[in-house]
Amino acid sequence: MPLTDLFGVLRRMAEVFEERGIPYAVSGAVAQNFWGVVRTTLDLDLLMTVPSIRVPAFVDRLKECGGRLDLAEALRSLREEHVLRFTLEDVPVEIFVPYLPFHASVLGRAVRLTIGERAYPVVTAEDLIVLKALFHREKDWSDIAGILLRRGKDLDRGYVDSWLQSLVPNGDDRLRRWEEAVREASGA
Repeated sequence: MPLTDLFGVLRRMAEVFEERGIPYAVSGAVAQNFWGVVRTTLDLDLLMTVPSIRVPAFVDRLKECGGRLDLAEALRSLREEHVLRFTLEDVPVEIFVPYLPFHASVLGRAVRLTIGERAYPVVTAEDLIVLKALFHREKDWSDIAGILLRRGKDLDRGYVDSWLQSLVPNGDDRLRRWEEAVREASGA
């Protein structure tokens, strides 16, 4: 899939969010490419906030744009997994909806960065680290290491520490992995 397809889908999604007045931010590997080691991606991850009562109209609008999704499945996945999955122009899209106070902070802190030919709200490096730590997959820890290496002393590590400590229980492996990643990045 050409990168232009991904940018085109991002532009179309941004238009839907903006015409509906829905706050959103770019996340996942697209955001990772700003803050960490650049890697290829074939999908688009977004975070948005929309009241449940507006979801059916939002899904209808996505379908009008060519999105392949079913309303009943969309409602189920939003309720059970807090994510809406579909494809648009053969690009897989995952839209995560806030279910933690942290997510509201992420949306409020997003910064406008240029992707392709226009600017979009993108999650900050610190928020991306917390999101990736919560997912707790090996590729996420690799991404976190890349962000630490690239952003280094510019990162607000206290912010990351604070959110991770409030979101995961004491003794959770995520806390250990974060501390280990910080030590490795600092050369200790």
